[in-house]
Amino acid sequence: MGSQRWMLSVVPVLLATAFLSLPAEAQTKPPTTGYPAASDNYTTVSYNRSITRVVIHTIEGSAGGALSWFRNSSSNVSAHYVVAYSGQIYQCVADRNIAWHCGYYNSSSIGIEHEGYAYRNYWTDAEYRASAALTRWACLTYGIPMDRSHIIGHYEVPYATHTDPGPYFNWTYYMSLVRGGSSSPPPATSTLKALQVNTDTLNVRSGPSTGYAIIGSVKSGQRYVASASSGGWWKIYYASGSGWCSGSYLSTLTGVTGMKVDTSSLNVRSGPGTGYSIVGSAALGNRYVQITTSSGWRKIWWGGGAYWVSGSYSSTFGL
Repeated sequence: MGSQRWMLSVVPVLLATAFLSLPAEAQTKPPTTGYPAASDNYTTVSYNRSITRVVIHTIEGSAGGALSWFRNSSSNVSAHYVVAYSGQIYQCVADRNIAWHCGYYNSSSIGIEHEGYAYRNYWTDAEYRASAALTRWACLTYGIPMDRSHIIGHYEVPYATHTDPGPYFNWTYYMSLVRGGSSSPPPATSTLKALQVNTDTLNVRSGPSTGYAIIGSVKSGQRYVASASSGGWWKIYYASGSGWCSGSYLSTLTGVTGMKVDTSSLNVRSGPGTGYSIVGSAALGNRYVQITTSSGWRKIWWGGGAYWVSGSYSSTFGL
């Protein structure tokens, strides 16, 4: 999410656009709930502006938090729409007006904020579908090409300092929905397996192919719990979330002890005690391979290294 109300000097150029020429093909706009932003957090215009892009954002928090922030006159930020995990769409700024969401492209874009975080894999299918339906409608209504040059992330805006929507956003799936193609994510078979890394360094990616962003790496001999497979790739519990690794460099193990997180957020530490530094966290339900134990603490493979968590907030299971 970002403010950046600057670059409005380009607005006079748009005054020459008297009316938008709408494409013949159109579809019904997805249902939206009005939740107007404060009037001093966007620019009201009296002409039909040229809308040439859709900019995708993450809120870095909840949908409710964004809606409240947009209504705060001191925030100097807004977006046209907010999409919740549930798929509910809120409209905060009318399309004809200029929301303050991305700086350089403010005057010529539609901004869509999404509940969640750029670096947490919390995207829901309902959120993807609702957002894609909205983007498709905008493209058909305003003549925006359905390609990645015109449907962009905040990080792709010139001079942007933001990185959303982040490495977990599945652009391939999203664009297929926008174009009216695939109606479901790439098929994945659910399972729980212990896997061992069999190469010096193995990339961990945000999706099951080399076309997805690299979010980290794991090392030879390390072991991780896999939760699903798709097209020769395995989805593993990695750091605080999950990621995908090529199955060509992994082998299946048996007789392994797994560890499951039983609290909403479990601190991961550099050693077996609260006196050691916190290196990260593990979310409720995440599973890792246990290496050893010490005085009520469990040593696990986590995010490319061996770290410790309290046994009081976790449980073990067999793999």
